[in-house]
Amino acid sequence: MQLGAPMRNPVINPVSFILLASLVSVNVYAQTEEAAPTATQTEDAQAPLPPAPPSPPAPPVPNAAPVPANAATGKSEVIQVTGSRIKRKDLDVASPLTIYGREEIQNSGAETITDVVKSLPSAVGNSVTTSTTNGGGAGAGNIALRGLDSTSTLVLINGRRLPVDANGDSPDLNSIPVGAIERIEVLQDGASAIYGSDAIAGVINIITRKNFEGLDASVYFGRSHKGDMDTKNYDLAYGVTGDKGSMTLGLNYYTQDKVKSRDRGVSRTAIRPSAASGTGIAFIGDDALTIDPATGAQQDWNGSRFNYSDITDAIMAQDRKSIFLSGEYELSSSVKAFIETSFTNTESQWNSAPVPIFTSQETGGITIAADNPFNPYGVPVTDAIRRLVELGPRDQSASSDTLRFVAGLQGEIGKWNWDIAANHGEVDTISKNDNIINKSNLIVGLGGPGACGGLTALGCVPVNILGGPGTIDAAQLDWLRLNATDYAKTYVNSYTFNTSGQIAEFNWGSVNMAAGVEVREESYNNQTDANSEKYNTIGNTNQKSTKGDRDVKEIYVEFGVPVGKFVEFDLAARYSDYSDFGDSTNPKFGLKITPVQGLTVRGTYGTGFRAPGLTELYQGSAENFAELIDVCQVPGTCAAGDSDPTDFQWLVIQGGNPE
Repeated sequence: MQLGAPMRNPVINPVSFILLASLVSVNVYAQTEEAAPTATQTEDAQAPLPPAPPSPPAPPVPNAAPVPANAATGKSEVIQVTGSRIKRKDLDVASPLTIYGREEIQNSGAETITDVVKSLPSAVGNSVTTSTTNGGGAGAGNIALRGLDSTSTLVLINGRRLPVDANGDSPDLNSIPVGAIERIEVLQDGASAIYGSDAIAGVINIITRKNFEGLDASVYFGRSHKGDMDTKNYDLAYGVTGDKGSMTLGLNYYTQDKVKSRDRGVSRTAIRPSAASGTGIAFIGDDALTIDPATGAQQDWNGSRFNYSDITDAIMAQDRKSIFLSGEYELSSSVKAFIETSFTNTESQWNSAPVPIFTSQETGGITIAADNPFNPYGVPVTDAIRRLVELGPRDQSASSDTLRFVAGLQGEIGKWNWDIAANHGEVDTISKNDNIINKSNLIVGLGGPGACGGLTALGCVPVNILGGPGTIDAAQLDWLRLNATDYAKTYVNSYTFNTSGQIAEFNWGSVNMAAGVEVREESYNNQTDANSEKYNTIGNTNQKSTKGDRDVKEIYVEFGVPVGKFVEFDLAARYSDYSDFGDSTNPKFGLKITPVQGLTVRGTYGTGFRAPGLTELYQGSAENFAELIDVCQVPGTCAAGDSDPTDFQWLVIQGGNPE
């Protein structure tokens, strides 16, 4: 016998509703004062996103822009730009590079790094923001470039890797205060020959401020035009310099209130338009029976669904605190020591719909006994569906701590530059899911009169999932309710040596070379809740704990070869050896032609790869309810466009594959 109606998850399509209350920028000491952007208000017909910057970032610096001269010496400095390990006197490289300088970032009013980068036309597709309830990652901000997912975009800070987030997928872009950033370089090209794995769609390299003296402070307040979703951002950067060294400190506090789905017209109901019916509404099949809550009588299902949006959050609540500190000290005229350290704590909270029960789809199945005191049919019921609204919404939260520390030396020997560094990064996350169901307690409660047996003293009572809303009393809820907590930790340790310099010089330019080695240790450990480990929860992801680690050894070489005054070749290759994945060699060829000033033709060719993530290799087997939609359930009516599409959630067991 089948009772109830299949249920599905809502689709929230967030969109911006903004009212900028104020944006204040204060600059003292050596800094130039900037005017705050004017307040703006925008609205369209989609669901809400958090308050956005008052205007998109100013046009980024083209990669042909010259490097500023050193104020002390008057000489043009050499720097390393994203996409090449060769230090040069301008920002012009063969690969397409977009640079957001300090001024562009400051004038944009951006609260986070994702706010800056997502204005790129190529930042589309699978970008994840910190605002969407289903974004995951404990409020982490990720960016996907060129239509690929975020795991195909490499994120660096000062050219060095970050640890991935709690999902084991990609780093959190928002772990560095915006005030501590000098520029953001976005390479929209594959770069595995330079950086190794993950640089398929491109590279985002966050360059922090140094040799900065003074104080920058900014305050941002935002509120939606509906009078909710209050957003506050406080950012401070302080820098000091001396004869032999400098230090930069960045502090940030960010908070955002949640928005309920029911408070926006577009997300107020889970009904969504469908081209398959003339009414524009997606209908569902009528192959189930329901119980009349008033009489308890069996009746045909009228197609009504549970409206998630009365309960769910469209925008999660979030609270983030971060600190960044960097410094360098001149040990001699040709050697400097440097350090970087940062810490970010992110707290997020959101509500999901009350737990649904699908008795036939639970592992092993669940049966309501024929003699259960609440079973009016007198026969076992094997396929019943009931959402426990009496239990209340699932209260979900996550707390994530991101720590990073870098120390090293850099120097010059003649016309060659070198650096050596050790980098440690880790992310610790606690995820909680309250108001879920203890599966074994449910099974016992759906049994016959004697099912509880000796468990009565522990609160065991018969359970009624065949009645209407309100028929599950407090004693039953106490017996069923469960709270689950998961712990996840990721870390990366890397040790690098890089060198670059000139190997030949001609009248039209010099032949430059860069080379280096990198050794990394990567680890992911997810300790799931004890009940989840035993597949004993309903409303939470039942999953075996995950643990995996590996070692990576890499070596690379790059050449910049001018051919006359107007043509330059870039040649690079990188060899990567993974202890669990195997090895990969990736070359890259770049060509830059500048026939006249102001006109540059660029082209690149290269290969790239993405090593499988540790979760993809080692994730413990997990339950997942996949949504399947059969839009042609009645084949004869498909061509007429009036089919009766039916969708269901089916239990799927998935896990990592180390082979």
